Amino acid sequence: MLTLLGGAVFGFWWGALLNSLGANLGASAAFWLARRLGREGLRAWLGDRLASVDRLTEHAGFAWLLRLRLIPVVPFNLLNFASGLTALPWTTYAGATALGIVPGTLVYTYFADALLQGSRDATRAAFLRVAVAGVLLVLLSFAPALARRLGALPERLTARPPDRP
Repeated sequence: MLTLLGGAVFGFWWGALLNSLGANLGASAAFWLARRLGREGLRAWLGDRLASVDRLTEHAGFAWLLRLRLIPVVPFNLLNFASGLTALPWTTYAGATALGIVPGTLVYTYFADALLQGSRDATRAAFLRVAVAGVLLVLLSFAPALARRLGALPERLTARPPDRP
């Protein structure tokens, strides 16, 4: 919702920049809050089961987080807090988050800007821009599967985590 608002208020270029900065700062704040306030309690509650999650994040944390960031329906804030509860290093988290939110931020910001422009000018060009934004939103949901199928993701991003012992 805030990304759409940023695109509507600031336009595409400034909206995309400010949306990206705000999303990354908010995501990092949620990560650190969960890390500082919840990790030890979760360890006490889950015990050895948390160790298997920690092994997964150590081995393929960047790839898994990036994949989840690229899927528009995965709740953004839930992923922020959940990541903070794992052993995922903040640098890995911040890199995957910064990279993973770019496509969605650009598409949602463009969509809001196109809608606002389309409501101002009822021209064919404005309608076409809104239609392109809508198609981009739909395509965004297929981005991870398409990238994997085309081999566009490097090997280390598509590697499967080791089987549990």
